[in-house]
Amino acid sequence: MNTQILNQREKKNIFFKTSPQSPIPRWTRKRFNGLEYFNYSSEFEFLCEISFVNNDKELKVSHSNGQIETYLNFANISFNHLGIDYKLTIYSSQNKNTLWLPFKDLTNKTESYSAGRYIDIKHDNLKNEHFELNFNTAYNPFCAYNDNYTCPLIPEENYLNIEIRAGEKYLAKLW
Repeated sequence: MNTQILNQREKKNIFFKTSPQSPIPRWTRKRFNGLEYFNYSSEFEFLCEISFVNNDKELKVSHSNGQIETYLNFANISFNHLGIDYKLTIYSSQNKNTLWLPFKDLTNKTESYSAGRYIDIKHDNLKNEHFELNFNTAYNPFCAYNDNYTCPLIPEENYLNIEIRAGEKYLAKLW
């Protein structure tokens, strides 16, 4: 397994169990035994072609509470898995320093969070014509663990008709 990703997962479990900002309700943290993940798989690491969007196309994204947030289409990436081409859009937000790659896949509702998962991307990782996409870093939004949080919903253009068996799993009761 990738040591960096393993360390990130361990840090996230510590954060979820101990931080005042954890989405895990305080009264249940003693029973929190950590998040579950798909086994790390290089099958879900891709060198993607990237095309930067040269317009300011805005996307109005609904949140789980009905609130609307505006994102900009930043770039499109494409990758091939088992002979099939896929395309995703990376978004930027005026409120965040990282780029946002939301997606839904065929594991939603069964093994991963039904509303979809996210991957955060640093601007520095998008310097060239190619981008290293690693679905093993996919995570659930905080609203998956606590109704007091609100999360942007996945734009339909980022629905994948494939099982992404990588990254964070979702179980309704973690504690």
